[in-house]
Amino acid sequence: MGLLPGFILRRVQAAEFDLAGVVVDGNNTDLKEGDEVFGWIPLGNPGCDVWLTCAREQFFDYTKSPLHEQLIAANPTPKYDVFLEAVGVLDPTLFLKSEAYLDPHGVFISVGPQGSGVGNYVHFVWNVLLKPGFLGGVKRKWKLVSVKPVEKDIREFAKLVEEGKIKPVVDSVYEFEDALKAYERILTKRATGKVVVRVDPTAA
Repeated sequence: MGLLPGFILRRVQAAEFDLAGVVVDGNNTDLKEGDEVFGWIPLGNPGCDVWLTCAREQFFDYTKSPLHEQLIAANPTPKYDVFLEAVGVLDPTLFLKSEAYLDPHGVFISVGPQGSGVGNYVHFVWNVLLKPGFLGGVKRKWKLVSVKPVEKDIREFAKLVEEGKIKPVVDSVYEFEDALKAYERILTKRATGKVVVRVDPTAA
């Protein structure tokens, strides 16, 4: 049963994939108790009040109208060679309409669909990965991209944070006893930065 996908077993959906905090148990790793850990900063959130996509010095605000409609109306000439979807939307509409703005030899890159519902995933897999062109499938290439954590890179990233060259955006801060409220804030998908739970009440 442990090998079945979470959406079939109805597991609780993780609020985020990255992490930040203080180690309380090193568990036989290089980390020790008290070490501070800073995870990856997400580049986008479909719940952000303003999500802007930059393309050839043009900006598209998805809160005004569906993004694919704006891209089609813009009628880019020449069409884009690469489209990077960095949020992880499960709705395949952006890809399904990509022939209008993506070059025939272009590629639609995605960080992967994230969401819930068996039917939604079946719809995505059929329309994006399986449906052939002669049945109305999209004649553009869809590619999944992922980042493999490399210790050296993570340490360099942590150094940039320590030096203040990279600063995480904080949406809200909750006391430890209000951790459930913090989780609820994340589930609204309206957080415009990190949702922080203060474990040590004396910490700044």
